[in-house]
Order: sequence, then structure tokens, then C-alpha cells
Amino acid sequence: MSGKLAKKREVRTGHRGSTRKIILSVEEILETLEEQDQPLAIIIARLRKQKLLLQEKLDTIRNLDEEISQL
Repeated sequence: MSGKLAKKREVRTGHRGSTRKIILSVEEILETLEEQDQPLAIIIARLRKQKLLLQEKLDTIRNLDEEISQL
């Protein structure tokens, strides 16, 4: 049981780390929005993709939190 708990925590930590990277990417896009010479449609598409990734990560992290609390 202790091994399963440790593994779930490691996986959750990995997902949190990748979530931080996605958030930093979004912040960078928003901070440099005026400086970018890409069409707005491309920027919006990138932000929507990041939003979907964050929603998936949130679901995954919530599921892991629930599994960890049950162990």
C-alpha cells in the first residue's frame, strides 16, 4: 500500500509540474500579445489548445487526489 501511495504521489507531482509549464506558456503568450506578429486567430488557437490541456490535467490531478485519499 505504501508503494502504491508513493507512486500515485510521484505521478501527481509530474502532472503538477507539466501544468506549471503550460501555465507559464499561457502567461508568456498573454504578456507578449501586443508584440507578436502572428495573426490573432493563431494566438487564439494556441490559447484554446492550452486551455484543453489544462482541463485534462485538472481532471487527471483530481482523480489522482481522490485515489490517494482512498489509500
